[in-house]
Amino acid sequence: MAVNVEINGEMKSFQNAQLAIEAMQAANHELAAERDAARAAKIKSISLKVSEKGGLSLYGVGRFPVTLYRDQWTRVLDAADSIRAILNAGELDGKRLSEKP
Repeated sequence: MAVNVEINGEMKSFQNAQLAIEAMQAANHELAAERDAARAAKIKSISLKVSEKGGLSLYGVGRFPVTLYRDQWTRVLDAADSIRAILNAGELDGKRLSEKP
């Protein structure tokens, strides 16, 4: 008995249900890979925008943008070597903001 299934907007006919299931699983894996690639691309993209009030907003590092003014950005950038040292020392490995000490 033939099984008709719509996969990615296209009707396909299969000889049995097992072949239809395998085709749907393959399509599902392809879609999951595409979704993961899109998420990875989105995560990697960082953008900057000058706000109406004169702050510089950094987008793409979290759910909300990080907006700082000139003096604040200067202080953060001046501390870049210290920040890199902490990251390279592994002091933050496995820790997240939501974790309490």
